[in-house]
Amino acid sequence: MQPNQQNPYGFILDDKPKKRGFSFGGNSQKDRLLQVAIAAIILIALSFVIISLLGNVGKESKDNLYKVAAAQQDIIELAALGATNARNTQLVTASVNAGAVITTHNNQVLAAISSAGDKKPTKVIATYRDTTYTKLLDDAKSNGKYDETYTALFSNRLDDYRAKLQNAYASAKSATIKKQLSDAYVQLNLLGPAIATN
Repeated sequence: MQPNQQNPYGFILDDKPKKRGFSFGGNSQKDRLLQVAIAAIILIALSFVIISLLGNVGKESKDNLYKVAAAQQDIIELAALGATNARNTQLVTASVNAGAVITTHNNQVLAAISSAGDKKPTKVIATYRDTTYTKLLDDAKSNGKYDETYTALFSNRLDDYRAKLQNAYASAKSATIKKQLSDAYVQLNLLGPAIATN
């Protein structure tokens, strides 16, 4: 064999060069401390992100329950106004029945919100309320069109409530809450025609 040629079996017989461990650069103590500090900052930032994500997991579901409760409370008050001021006796009866059914729904939703950790949800629910119907009904009463205006408002509020029930159902995690929302939706479909035909 000639001296300039490499040994074809050299890769087996020759010592392999020693590999160094994973390193960002310098070997001084100052460089290592800097690396540890950077790694610690990154871990702390990641933990904050994870904690905030976990904290918001049920937020949309809870917000949807607040919106449902607000819609229910609006309808309960609207039904009470209709029961008091409507002239058509069938409309009064339908309003009383609707108010009683939706009061039951509201009690269930408030219990679900309370079990989710919010013992006093009144302030949050109040932010989602829409009581513009009172002025509309006052104007209709002075114009002699109370029953027609009330029927249209009540029908619109039931449609809004129906949509909020669907959103809350879609975001709910608990099977119990899903069942309550589903039952409320079915009962709501029975109430709607009773108000609309009067």
